[in-house]
Parts: sequence; C-alpha cells; structure tokens
Amino acid sequence: NRKVLTVIAPGAGMKTSEKVFDQLKRPDSGFEVRVEGQSKASYDVYPPTWQNGRVGSNLQTFGEEVVRKGFANRSDCLLFGSRGGQVVLPVLWRAFGNDVPPAVVINGGCAMSIMPTEDWQYWPAGTVTFLLMGGEDFFRGGHSPDQHILDAMSCAPLANGTTAILYVNQMKHMPQREILQPVLQLMLHAAMEWKSSGTAPGDKFGEILTAIRRGGFSGRLVHKCSPGDSWEEVSFSASCQNSSQRQVHPRAPLPAALKKPAAQEQAPQAPAASGAATSRT
Repeated sequence: NRKVLTVIAPGAGMKTSEKVFDQLKRPDSGFEVRVEGQSKASYDVYPPTWQNGRVGSNLQTFGEEVVRKGFANRSDCLLFGSRGGQVVLPVLWRAFGNDVPPAVVINGGCAMSIMPTEDWQYWPAGTVTFLLMGGEDFFRGGHSPDQHILDAMSCAPLANGTTAILYVNQMKHMPQREILQPVLQLMLHAAMEWKSSGTAPGDKFGEILTAIRRGGFSGRLVHKCSPGDSWEEVSFSASCQNSSQRQVHPRAPLPAALKKPAAQEQAPQAPAASGAATSRT
C-alpha cells in the first residue's frame, strides 16, 4: 500500500525543488502525496509573536486550520520546510502531541533554542522527527556549524528517544537538488520505519550515508537511540569511506555571547496589498 505523505507547502520549496517533488508523486515512489496550503498565500507570514509578524491570517492560524481539518494527523508521514517547521509543526505538536505522524523537517526550524516565546519550543516526547540541516543555511545565524547542530540537538526533550539530524556542511537554506534528491525519500521511509518499529532504523541510516557521500558532500548524522542526553554521531565525507563514530552529549549550555536571535526567512513581513509575501519558496 502507498503511504500517505502530507506536505505542508509554505516553506517546503515545492517550486524550487519541483523535480524532487515530482519524483515523490510518481506511482513507484510508494507515496500518495497530498499538499496542505500554498506558498505566497495570504496566510504565509509569521505570527505576531515573531519579528515582523502579523495578527489575523498567518502561519499559526493556517496551522490551526490544518488541525481542524484533521487530515495531517491521519497521514503516515509529514514533510515541512523552513517556516513550516518553525510555526506549523509546533501547532500540530501542541494539538495532537505524540499522535502526530513522523515528520521530516528541512532546515530544522522546529529545533531552534532561541524562539520568540516558549510556546514555540513545545516538543512531544513520543514523536519521531528527522531533520535535514545545512552548514550554509542562514538559519545557522551566527553559530558555527558545531554550535548549530548542538543547539538543534538540545531542543529535543530528554524524554524523547526518536530524533535524528542529517547535517550537510554544504547545504544552503534551499537544499541543492544534488543533496535533496538522493536522501529525501530515504529519510521519509526511515522516519516511518522508526515510528512503526520503535527502533532506530540503522539500515536506512546507512543507505542515507552512502547516498549523501556519493554526491561528494560532508557532514554528520546524529540520532538518539533512547531517552536521555546521549546521541550517536556518524561523521562522513566523500574522501573517507570509513565514517567515524562517537557519542555526543549536547546539553552543555551555549555561552550567552554565542546566543543569537532566532533566524527567520528573509521576507517575513506582512504582505503587500496583494496579501502575499514578496519572496517565498
């Protein structure tokens, strides 16, 4: 049976990554793709608690409408990107808790410690979340890549044991096709397998590492195996076929001087007269 994949369109980059999403929609992908919302719609702006956010129709109210429709919660997997991961996913988490389907989050927007308010830091302990993050993404803010991934890891609650991050040093905010195409379907299947089995999908992680290394990229894959502060880390590069492994404990707090305001997309302002944001993906 084909798995139902719900894509939260605002921030997902469906236009820029059109060829990648076309592959997801093919019958042989194993997915039935359903799309919620659209980029550049009147609600495609940040809520008022965010810098340059707006009252009225915004991504929070859009997320609440997704909750009311109930369809996303009946999916097998969810896919978010950028501002969708920052705003819409936390709305679903708060509404449905551990019943939210496994999610793949491009840019890791849900895992940013410096959020406008604590409301946006809610993260259910029983959810499966697989983040795709990049060292050249402006969401990194002023952090080094090491600080960027440690900050994201520290956002997952200690009670959670089902979170993973694929961190690609060369990835920009809008993932290059050479990165997204070989790993996206594998990440979606890994998240669903993790949810169904309750065990970290080691074989799928291995396939992802092989695929991303083949493209000439470097970075690391980190994941939890159980609740607590211990993560397994595998570093990879195209030039080294033998990945290095270690345990990581990210909870040591960042020095105050290194903390930066939460990054937002470059055009989060309230829309012009047409009601749509001026620069969206």
